[in-house]
Amino acid sequence: MKQTFKIGLALLAAALLFLGCSKNPADTTINDEDQIKELILASQYTDTTTFTNDGTAVPYSAPSFKNDAKNEFFPDSIKFARKIDQVIRTISVTLDADSVNATAVVTLDIYGIMYVDNDGDSVRDPYLRNFNSADLHDRATRYVRLRKINDSWRVWGVTPLELYTLNGDPGLTIDSVVITGCANSNGLVVIKPLDMTQTRLRNLLPIFNPGDSVTVSVWASPSGQFWAFLHRWLYRVHDRRPMEKVDGQLFTYSWQVPADAVLGVRHASVDLISQNCLFGDSSATYSARAWCLPYIVAQDTVNLP
Repeated sequence: MKQTFKIGLALLAAALLFLGCSKNPADTTINDEDQIKELILASQYTDTTTFTNDGTAVPYSAPSFKNDAKNEFFPDSIKFARKIDQVIRTISVTLDADSVNATAVVTLDIYGIMYVDNDGDSVRDPYLRNFNSADLHDRATRYVRLRKINDSWRVWGVTPLELYTLNGDPGLTIDSVVITGCANSNGLVVIKPLDMTQTRLRNLLPIFNPGDSVTVSVWASPSGQFWAFLHRWLYRVHDRRPMEKVDGQLFTYSWQVPADAVLGVRHASVDLISQNCLFGDSSATYSARAWCLPYIVAQDTVNLP
């Protein structure tokens, strides 16, 4: 009887061991789509921070650095703040037939309130008086190209993040952005609407060396119905500057990369806001369009982060 009992226990132990060893590895392994989504949320190249978020409900005016006296400068008396309260992220992934390449589309629905004080009374007046509903709904889209190397997914290329106001009035359009002073691409990177769906390899992103002088120019329309601003995220600190107005369609902004700049990936946005929104009264409406692109600060164009 004891012998039978021992044999029974041995058989039970063997059965449990067999069941444990035969468990499907997929049950504990993250699939390709989930791996890609985690990478996109973590990668410095696909950072989905709301690049145009001022993070405050207190309107302010950032100082202008006047590079060309012939240009028109944004009046310091116009103060505004774009405060984002909610961002809904959607990431869709499509695997190529070879299962080692993939394309992801990142979509952000951005909600908040635009505060403007343009009459000098220091009162922060949202254009929509109903605080239970946001007057700002922007949507942004970015394409990401990925490749699987040694069983690990890597970001291979990105497009700019293109942001626009749903049902914006007037509808704003960016025709091109030109970046000069780059250490790559013969010193010049040009971005056009076609680039919103064609991913760029990291060596084709704007690359700057410490100490470089950089100029960003944007051509947009409709002429005379917007002002352009440049947003940069410097070590996770948001910096917004008004660009200089050359004419109704062309704005420009220049800065110098610090000689002691920390090397790495940064992000910048060219942001159009409708003239009506900035200079109008409380009946004005909000409308914006922005292109957001990562750039790299490096000692050379070979050893990139």
